[in-house]
Amino acid sequence: MEMKKNKVFIIEDNPTDISLILESMGDDYDISVYTDGESALSAMQTECPSLVLLDVMLPGMGGFEICRLMKGTAVTREIPIIFLTSMTKNIHEKKSLLLGAADFIRKPIEPEILRRRVQNQMYILSQTSFQRMQTSSLLYLKECETIQNMSVLLLKSMDQQTGEHIEKTRDLFYLLAEAYAAKFPDLLSPDEIETMARASTLHDIGKVGIPSHILTKKGSLTSEEITQVQQHTSIGASVIESLEFKLGKNSFLKHAREMALFHHEKWDGTGYPKGLRGEEIPVSARIMALVDVYEALTGVRSYRAGLSTEAACRIITEGDGRTKQGDFDPEVLKVFVSLQSRFS
Repeated sequence: MEMKKNKVFIIEDNPTDISLILESMGDDYDISVYTDGESALSAMQTECPSLVLLDVMLPGMGGFEICRLMKGTAVTREIPIIFLTSMTKNIHEKKSLLLGAADFIRKPIEPEILRRRVQNQMYILSQTSFQRMQTSSLLYLKECETIQNMSVLLLKSMDQQTGEHIEKTRDLFYLLAEAYAAKFPDLLSPDEIETMARASTLHDIGKVGIPSHILTKKGSLTSEEITQVQQHTSIGASVIESLEFKLGKNSFLKHAREMALFHHEKWDGTGYPKGLRGEEIPVSARIMALVDVYEALTGVRSYRAGLSTEAACRIITEGDGRTKQGDFDPEVLKVFVSLQSRFS
């Protein structure tokens, strides 16, 4: 696949200089030529160049004014500018640099000098972009970690057992997802598994909207209470959607929202809240559904003791009224059975 060329704007009104610049630049860049500042600035609102070669002396708006406007506008502020000018006094070079230009080339233009100066700016641009990408990745990971830790602390503060359930399901999710990915490497990458495992801590975040006396009730729930508890899926998805609105969409929150909303869906379409069937259910939620049931069966609750690993696995694979055959993705279930000895 052909690499996308860097976009370069040439703002120059002298035909001889334009021809010389184009010859110097060759075919390495995607070049647009403008003979006045107004049209160039207008074009920058819809297509952002990587670099601008700017003549100082232009009809109408001069190069220094164009530079001042670019540096005062958020859309164009970071675009590097190389001034091209026949002015020879150092004061003009100093002015261009004070305005924020990246470089200053005197006319008549030496093709090799122009080529090298442009290459230098493109190299600086590539390094800056890489550093920004690294910084963005680090901030993203820190943001995910903060949300993850806050969700655990929040759920623990309202119900210790729910908080413990969150931490246990996270570890079990990672184990099952990793084994599933080993069987289906095209479906999940190592980075996705890591992100999903972190995001799994938010799958029950909607329980913050369920009265605590229902969550900790020792006896059987009434049909009305069951309906209330089931609403935690939609509540959780709404909470995460509000985070996406404030922080922007990313894979962590996407997986978190999917797991929060769909981890009670069943493979045969008998789950809630949407009654999704089979592969309509996101893979993260299909894995979470099994892990969630396993931990619910083996975890200690205020109203009962936890089951053994063997008993819980038997119920999951054979059914007993609480679960049934058809609840889980068959491939996820096969991987789960193969890991039974490690689920303890």
